[in-house]
Amino acid sequence: MCLPAYEHTSLLYGHRNVYFRRGGLLVNTNRAPGGPPTFGPDECVPPEELFSRLTASGLDFLTVPHHPSAASHPFSWDFFGPHDRLCEIYSAWGSSDYYGDFPRGVSDRHPHLYISEAVKRGLRFGVIASSDGHEGYPGDESSPYPVHPHMFHFCGSGRAVVLSDTLTRDAVFDALYARRCYATTGAPIRLGFTVNGAVMGEIADVGRSPNKKPLLAVNVTGSNAIDHIRIIRDGRVVFSESAFGAFEHGFEWEDAAYSENEPASYAVRVVQRDYESAWSSPVWVGAGE
Repeated sequence: MCLPAYEHTSLLYGHRNVYFRRGGLLVNTNRAPGGPPTFGPDECVPPEELFSRLTASGLDFLTVPHHPSAASHPFSWDFFGPHDRLCEIYSAWGSSDYYGDFPRGVSDRHPHLYISEAVKRGLRFGVIASSDGHEGYPGDESSPYPVHPHMFHFCGSGRAVVLSDTLTRDAVFDALYARRCYATTGAPIRLGFTVNGAVMGEIADVGRSPNKKPLLAVNVTGSNAIDHIRIIRDGRVVFSESAFGAFEHGFEWEDAAYSENEPASYAVRVVQRDYESAWSSPVWVGAGE
């Protein structure tokens, strides 16, 4: 099973991966057919036009900003749109989580373009980890004969994990569109995360908690010893839990500092002792649809 998709490679606005439920419409990054991507503003297809042409096709689709902080082709968060349901937090290009993410970050970066900075701006999206198909090894871009050796490192090339009862094309697409998904560096880390019963990608009802505070429940099964698990609120770490090298770890944490009806997003970052990692999509509270 696979989803039809392609990479919309804009030098001016950044790279987006376009996923379809079935079928597809290829939209060139240049207004004129053919030729390599260009920085010319009059020649580039802007994101609004990409979205409108895809919408006019009548096809079910979603778009995913790809390696947003990479220096050679930075992503423009100013053109973030409602079809950008997910963002790529990790790939063979390394981590786009936060500036200085060692050892997962491997190429030059723009500090203001990291996902943590976009979250601080109030942008709403889930996260996945995926990678380019530069090497011809689908699902494992850390090949033994890399064309771009500066991109590859021991943490792998990333995997997207969806929360779904079945592995049909419709079920996987629906999970991605609903942001019921998370990212890993490549290791098969199992991550469960809820806020007041709402799973990642959903909006939580704080009224379910007796104290009307967000109550977070986290359960992790690692592929190696788990070093720590961190709670991230609105792009900033607010709580850190040591797992002391256990392969399985779970806990609950209530945000006592939360003010009723105050919009906030919560996410989880898991780091193993071998530095393989996982990132949840957020759960939002005090937010409208």
